[in-house]
Amino acid sequence: RLVLVLPFDNHTGQQNLAWIGASFPDTLNQRLTSAGFLPISHDDLQYALDHLGLPPDFRPTRATTIRIAQTLDANYVIIGSYNVANGRISAQAQVLNVNQLRMSHPLQDSSELARLFDVENAIAWKVAHDILPNFAVAEQTFLSAPAVPLSAFEDYIRGINAATPDEGIKRLEEAVRLAPDYSAALLALGKAQYANRDFDSAAATLAKVPHADRRALEANFYLGLTRFNSGKYA
Repeated sequence: RLVLVLPFDNHTGQQNLAWIGASFPDTLNQRLTSAGFLPISHDDLQYALDHLGLPPDFRPTRATTIRIAQTLDANYVIIGSYNVANGRISAQAQVLNVNQLRMSHPLQDSSELARLFDVENAIAWKVAHDILPNFAVAEQTFLSAPAVPLSAFEDYIRGINAATPDEGIKRLEEAVRLAPDYSAALLALGKAQYANRDFDSAAATLAKVPHADRRALEANFYLGLTRFNSGKYA
């Protein structure tokens, strides 16, 4: 059950809300991981786009979506769109079964924009239930998942999708300032600082990822690389 969640299409007509489209894969991946699925990460999707010679912000056609899924050996692809009107967000998703080339009926949810996480969590549950009709986890379990402040989440999403490294680091630093225990933002910031060869800052950031968090293994891997590149071999 390898699942690829693509960024949702922005039907709002407002470019400042485009970050929401990129936020759906992040939330759906977290919920689907906790439910026993194997979502394809943001980094692996970027690798696939690069491998196919496509830009990071590419919005694929149905045929290209299937090519991307085949490149990543995905069994299912989640595509969707959203709109915002009068302070409310409405979203819909569809599940593409890659092996059977079958598209599900639309899976929909809506709420106040401030309750974006509720909409994304509800969509994630409906996706899981569509793939596995006997899926036994209650929808309320998804809706009650811990959430970070929405402003920190926005900065994190904008940071990992930024056009330049400096912009990405600035956004991720703000996400961490707003939510100091935000492990996803800490890991992303540490990796960005490492890529920028700011090894001391990267080490300090990565060391803050809690050891009990599922991201700790990757954080410790990069922490080792930062110390190696700083000459701190011990």
